[in-house]
Amino acid sequence: MNALYRLLCVFTICLLLGATSTDVLAKNSLPRSSSKSRASNAPSVYMIDNFLDGDYTTTREWFSFGNVKLSVIPNQDKETYLSKYALQLTGQAQQWYVGGIGQYLGLEAGHFTHLKLVIKGNGLNSGYLRIELFDDDNRNAKVDINQDTGMPSADDKFVHSILVDWEGWRVVTVPITQFGDSNPGVGDDSYNPYQIAGSAGLLQIQIIVTTAKDPMGGVEMLIDQIKLVKM
Repeated sequence: MNALYRLLCVFTICLLLGATSTDVLAKNSLPRSSSKSRASNAPSVYMIDNFLDGDYTTTREWFSFGNVKLSVIPNQDKETYLSKYALQLTGQAQQWYVGGIGQYLGLEAGHFTHLKLVIKGNGLNSGYLRIELFDDDNRNAKVDINQDTGMPSADDKFVHSILVDWEGWRVVTVPITQFGDSNPGVGDDSYNPYQIAGSAGLLQIQIIVTTAKDPMGGVEMLIDQIKLVKM
C-alpha cells in the first residue's frame, strides 16, 4: 500500500511538473509562433518612402530637427531604380552635426532582413548618414526620451552609419544584423520589432546627417527609395 501510494505521488508530481513545463514553453513560444505565422503572410518589401507624391509630409510624414533642410525635387537622372522625385538634404554643420529627419512607423518588421535605400553623393567627404531604428520595448507605442541625456529611456536604438564618399547615385543595402545597439542597458538590448504583447514593433526610423571632413561645413545629398526588404 505504501509503495502504491508513493508511486501515485510520484506520478502526480510528474504530471504537475509536466503541465508547468508545458505552460512555460507555450508562453515562451507563443510570440515566436505568432511572429512566424505573420511573417509567412507578410510582404517581402515595405516602402518607407519613394517620394512619389512630391512631398515629405503627405503620404509619409517626415519630421526634421537641427539645421537640416528638406525639399523634394524631381529626379533628373535616368537610372531605372529611381522614382520621379527624391528627398534633398542640405544644411550647415555645428561641430560636425547638421541635423536629422525621422518618421514614425509602428510596424511589424521582424521578418525584414535588410534596409535598402538609394543615395546620391557629391564625391569624397560628402558626409555621413547615421540610420537609427527604434523598437517598442515598453509597449507604449512611442519613443520616450530622457530629458537629461536626450536618449531613449525605455526603448532600444539600433544604429548604422554610412560614409557617403562617392559621386552620383548608389544603391545601398544594409543587413539588419549590421545595426548595433547604441544604448545598452536600456530596453532589452535585443532587436525585436514584433507587434506582440502590446508592442508597436518597429516604432521609428531616423536619419542623422553629419559632415565627414569640415566640422563647420555644409552637406548636400539626395536619398530615394527607402525600404525594408526580406532577402
